[in-house]
Amino acid sequence: MLALLIAAVGCGSGTARRQPSHLELVMPAAPIEVAGGRTREIQILVMGNAMDTYRESFRERANGAPPWKSLVTLWDLDATATIEKVLREQKKAFDGYLTPVWAEANFTNAAFGRWRGFGVYSPDAVTHEAGHCVFWQAIDQDLRSLEKAELGGKGALVPVVRRLEDGTDKHCSYYAPRWESALRRCLCHRCF
Repeated sequence: MLALLIAAVGCGSGTARRQPSHLELVMPAAPIEVAGGRTREIQILVMGNAMDTYRESFRERANGAPPWKSLVTLWDLDATATIEKVLREQKKAFDGYLTPVWAEANFTNAAFGRWRGFGVYSPDAVTHEAGHCVFWQAIDQDLRSLEKAELGGKGALVPVVRRLEDGTDKHCSYYAPRWESALRRCLCHRCF
């Protein structure tokens, strides 16, 4: 079923020009005759079936409870607190956070000043520079998910994480995330 989102934006007759809305920047305006013979700009955004993919997660986000079926982590406050603590105690800089959930990796890397976009899933995702620490989620499920990750090429991060895992100076901590206490996560790090 097609869903139509119609936003009517009136054009004032005064000389002052208003800032265009975000919708106007994305969708060009189309003049359409409306009641009373006046013409107004109306943007029509046809969402269509593209949104069906997200319907379940929208419902779950609005009304759901653990265990989550379709929602994934966007931000892990516990991992962030641990990263901040390690960097402060080690007096090191941040060199990246690796996880199979792109949004979580992207937001966390950006928050620490190392935004990489899809580059976070490339073979050069981290640099191992002296004075830096690298962090990654390391439970078996996360490592298996990295093998299937399509971004950057299927399994592109696997060799990166294997090199990190093989280090004798690797430190890991297990914790229950705030969003689901029955779940266990393992945040590891290496500092160089």
